[in-house]
Amino acid sequence: LSLPQIFKFNIMKNFLFAVAALLSLAACKRDDEPVSPLLGTWRYTGGNFISGADGSSFNPHPANSCDSQSTIEFKKGFYAVRQDFKMVSGTCTPEAVENLRYTYNEATKVLKLIASDGTEEEYTVSLLDGSNLHLETPIGDANLDGVNDKDLDTYTKIK
Repeated sequence: LSLPQIFKFNIMKNFLFAVAALLSLAACKRDDEPVSPLLGTWRYTGGNFISGADGSSFNPHPANSCDSQSTIEFKKGFYAVRQDFKMVSGTCTPEAVENLRYTYNEATKVLKLIASDGTEEEYTVSLLDGSNLHLETPIGDANLDGVNDKDLDTYTKIK
């Protein structure tokens, strides 16, 4: 091979390498939303109250066979679907399906559910792992000790 042919070969090789690199970058899918352990469907399993005075647990309320059918699904795009079930005259009855938007701040652990009319429900996420979700809300002085308490609702991931 002559020197000009080697030079042309190297230019062509570098050009093909650059094209391949650009194609591989273009082929990569880019997610704007990071994957969160919150994503998925969660089934209500019960809860209890937490004393604001000393953090002790009181008044446990495990989910009955009807309550335990209640779910909330957190989807990509910050959408959620909630389906609650309640006993009505001895029959487990589904309530209306709620399509919600949500925000979750991992640093402050604040989860907000936003209804279509703009109404917000705010929760503190006290536990979030691959299979458990614990949501706390203030409830006032439930045990009448002069200090406001919290309601803790627990969920288990089902998919």
